[in-house]
Amino acid sequence: MKVLIIDTSYIDFSSVCVFLGSESLCFHISTNEPLFWDLLKTSIDIKNIDLETLEAVAVSIGPGPFTSLRNGISIARTLSQILNIRIVAFSLIDVVYDNFYPLKPNILFDGRAGKFILKRPESENIEIVSVGDIYESISEKNITVSVGCSNLVSKTAINLINFDYLPMSYIINTVLRKIERDEFRNYNEVLPIYYKNY
Repeated sequence: MKVLIIDTSYIDFSSVCVFLGSESLCFHISTNEPLFWDLLKTSIDIKNIDLETLEAVAVSIGPGPFTSLRNGISIARTLSQILNIRIVAFSLIDVVYDNFYPLKPNILFDGRAGKFILKRPESENIEIVSVGDIYESISEKNITVSVGCSNLVSKTAINLINFDYLPMSYIINTVLRKIERDEFRNYNEVLPIYYKNY
């Protein structure tokens, strides 16, 4: 299956990956690199792929910066409409839980302005927690996976696994699981998770 994966979940970092079944080609850029569409075109050109042969597009719905997420989602929705292909929406929460199964970690994301976005395994919702309140907010019986928070949690005593960015191999695993389970969405249903409770 040929799948284009778009991850714009970070304020300073974006990824495009073309997955071709047995191989993939992934590019990561910072905000001062070429425009995202140029990156997309480069990855398609290198693999010599006709966009018409793509079977699905996958996109991150967050958590992450609102503008970055909306840009990635808009690109995926446009490609889904124009190419008449299916769309897979994945959250970074899905990615962590899929790749740390059967563990059920607490998950922290950088909420900007000295705040964390926290997803507890026992809660259906995400919440905003201040850096000062994080110790009271996290159950220490679970490990905590931190994504993009190294500047906020590097000196903590939390049972912590820290990522600056989730590896694309983790994202590919989650996308493939969603495709196997036929978890496709209509393009107009793909929205950042901030629009609703997770």
